[in-house]
Amino acid sequence: MNATDGVIKTTAKPADGEDEISISVGEVLGKGSSCVVRSVALSGGDRFAGKFFDADPQLAAHEAKMLKAVAGDCIVKMFGTFTCVVDACQHGNFRSMKQRPAPARKARTSSQVFPEPEPDVSEMEAVRTLHFILEERCERTLQQLCKTRSVSEGQAAFVMSSLLRGLAHMHALSVVHRDVKDTNIMIAAGGSRVVLCDLELSAELPKGSDWIPWTCGTYGFIAPEVHVRAVGGRKADIFSAGVVMFLLLTGCHPFLEESRAETMLATVSRQLPSEPGGLLSGKSQASCQLMTWMLQKSSSDRCNAEDAVMHEWLHFADRDLSSVLLPEATEADTDIATPTPTSNPKPRALLAKAGSALTMTNASSGPRRMWNYACSAVKAASTSVSHVRFASRRPAKIHDFCGVVS
Repeated sequence: MNATDGVIKTTAKPADGEDEISISVGEVLGKGSSCVVRSVALSGGDRFAGKFFDADPQLAAHEAKMLKAVAGDCIVKMFGTFTCVVDACQHGNFRSMKQRPAPARKARTSSQVFPEPEPDVSEMEAVRTLHFILEERCERTLQQLCKTRSVSEGQAAFVMSSLLRGLAHMHALSVVHRDVKDTNIMIAAGGSRVVLCDLELSAELPKGSDWIPWTCGTYGFIAPEVHVRAVGGRKADIFSAGVVMFLLLTGCHPFLEESRAETMLATVSRQLPSEPGGLLSGKSQASCQLMTWMLQKSSSDRCNAEDAVMHEWLHFADRDLSSVLLPEATEADTDIATPTPTSNPKPRALLAKAGSALTMTNASSGPRRMWNYACSAVKAASTSVSHVRFASRRPAKIHDFCGVVS
């Protein structure tokens, strides 16, 4: 076991007892509440993502079991579970690899002549055995993508089609995910695949029952019935997917507030727009219809994954997300940044004015009209709207659009 340039070289032993393999553990790709995801390279050069668990090793065993049970095209691929030994003192950037504190020393007295002996090195945890899952390495999460780029309606339909097909596959096997959100949706294979990951909280439904005790998840994505009765089923996953769809179409979160109590109240009671206009300006009637169906407050009124997959809106999905993964055009590449005698520089000023107006906390409907007018002006000037950084100017919360929803 050694390290060079921050890369930890060690050996990993498969859980099935096969021969050990040499691996190189690299940079951190992401962090969760109980795990760290790091780059892992095999001796042959193949690169993967290793999900290292720093709590109960049973978490790794449970997630591996779920990934194996629901393996499919829209679920992140798993290549096995392993254990490895890493120097905890030298490589403390694994969150679990923290050196045990030295035993507390007794206070000295005046009668002491010789210093106390140093603590026994056996009291220090010099090495740590870690359990990890080897998964396919993806480009980025959906949240990371939406923070930097805006997606078209066709691209949003591609994401939702993959997500709903993954949920339909899991639900057909009586497995619920219980933590569907934008950070648990990954873009893989250069944008040709969108996969659902992080099955740490997933669970099997009891035989003959559509409900299961449900006290986990992420606030803002949790279904109303989970907040009210602490139980949920397949349709609770659909509600969470509906929140993801709202984020894709509008760029803001429908229920997230400053506190958990406020977020819970908004999830249970807030009515969202169901027709094109306002936040959904420029969106198709079919997209609004599907999203409204998925976000019904009552689970009995909500669609299931099989019905959602067959919705007409998903028939117009793009083939992949490869175009949105390309490097974003700079201002020098746009007509806005370099006006010519035949171009119109006015849209750039309108966008700046509209963007600053949208940040006003007590704004009325005026800034929203200004924003729509600016977008229309940009289109009229034959400038690609996707080259403008709309995502960074959109507010993160629905309340920043005052008067849009009740």
